[in-house]
Amino acid sequence: MNIQIASIDNVDDICLMYQELFEYIAALQPEYYKKSESNREFIKSIIMGEKADFLVSVNDGAVMGFAFVEEEKTPSYNCLVCHKYAYLSDIMVRNSFRGKGIGTALLKAVKQWAEDRGLEYLELNVLSNNVSAIRMYEREKFRNTNQTMRCKL
Repeated sequence: MNIQIASIDNVDDICLMYQELFEYIAALQPEYYKKSESNREFIKSIIMGEKADFLVSVNDGAVMGFAFVEEEKTPSYNCLVCHKYAYLSDIMVRNSFRGKGIGTALLKAVKQWAEDRGLEYLELNVLSNNVSAIRMYEREKFRNTNQTMRCKL
């Protein structure tokens, strides 16, 4: 298995995996998420840009998973300590490749990506009922620092 920064050649695979991801999160929280097509132009813009990347896990030419990571800065509020950090927007491993350590390998590659850029920490959000993802993040030393709560009206 090789983890590398995605190229334009990976757009179709990333699009397919996003559709699988959208279906998965729609099943977890259908009141907030729905199945959807992926945005090819957005994916291309990230691949061509400089402040974010898709990392892909490839084995024998097959793309098994991806991680979408962005460079961020804390907002300039007086009460916040300024930080430059990495934000893991999405991570996805195809169903047929799950349970083989690919998600963990992608997460480690994202951490290295952030360290190489001199960023201070890695942040992410996860659906509260995505238990398998939460377990992986906790194994990788992520800790809850804030919580989003909703009240239906």
